[in-house]
Amino acid sequence: MNAWLWASNPLVKWKGVPGKPNLTPFDALDQYLGFNYVYWATPAFRTQIRVDDAAYIWLSGGGVIAAGTVAEKPPREYRRGHNENEFDHPAQLTAPGWNEEEATSAWKIGIKIDQFWGCKKPLSVQPVPLTHGSSGNATIFRLDQGQQQSIIRAIEARKRVP
Repeated sequence: MNAWLWASNPLVKWKGVPGKPNLTPFDALDQYLGFNYVYWATPAFRTQIRVDDAAYIWLSGGGVIAAGTVAEKPPREYRRGHNENEFDHPAQLTAPGWNEEEATSAWKIGIKIDQFWGCKKPLSVQPVPLTHGSSGNATIFRLDQGQQQSIIRAIEARKRVP
């Protein structure tokens, strides 16, 4: 089984949510991840990612904010208004406040979130060198066994803290 890390910088794509002027991009990201199933833009590694691979969401400058598994690998790119029915959870295709036209890729991987710590309490993980996909877009990274073990150890340590 492979392990993947999707990087998130909520300030980059944030456009705000109409009627919710006090909602921060970090709060919106936490709400989206709190649904326990998300779609994440995947500009690289699409042919190597498999259902049941480990999946981690990284908050740039913060740490791991969610852990789960790849649950869905759609056959085509997401095209708003055209192929939502090809996805298991179409209501989750677009996160509130984000502009899909600026997404790093129209390819979306479905991730089932099993553990969620949020933007305010990210999981601290020893920094590890990451190698991004061939697209040159540093939003998804393949983790080697040592990198994944670092995250697993941090998860176990967090569980022991009351």
